[in-house]
Amino acid sequence: MAADSADTPATVSPLPTAAPGAVSQTAEAAAVRRARTQAAWFAQHATRSRIGYVTIKLAQIVSGALVPFAASVQTANAGWVAVTAALGVVIVVLEGVQQLFQFHTNWYRYRSANIALASQLALFTAGAGEYGAAPNPAALFAQRTEGVVMSENSSWMMTDKGSTGAPAEPQAKGA
Repeated sequence: MAADSADTPATVSPLPTAAPGAVSQTAEAAAVRRARTQAAWFAQHATRSRIGYVTIKLAQIVSGALVPFAASVQTANAGWVAVTAALGVVIVVLEGVQQLFQFHTNWYRYRSANIALASQLALFTAGAGEYGAAPNPAALFAQRTEGVVMSENSSWMMTDKGSTGAPAEPQAKGA
């Protein structure tokens, strides 16, 4: 019985070969796409956090500025006692929301990660810095950009986001 020609080694297409440590253009494009996607995510969330932080702080400033006014009117009209108390409640609640969601901290962290990723992308695209001299610039780029993302993820994981948003208490060495 004759062997089918599809089963013979001569008809099996070999796997593409590349130099050891070389990265395909597809892998390079994937690394660039991932870096751009992550940079965009950090930029979007940094903007959201900035808006949340600025909105809360402006509301606190306005509420705080109205307290003396409400207190001065309160002496002439007893109905203003509730307004003065409500302004104090608003200030405290807004500060609680800021502490819970950590808008200011997240704004800073997300923007820092966004800038770091954009910087690595610019250097890689231009073939500048260590990318110009690296034997495998795409692999170095992927490693660096994933390092930025993992660093941000690690610092997020180190934060207790349970009910308060406050950083977890540091553990004593050897504990």
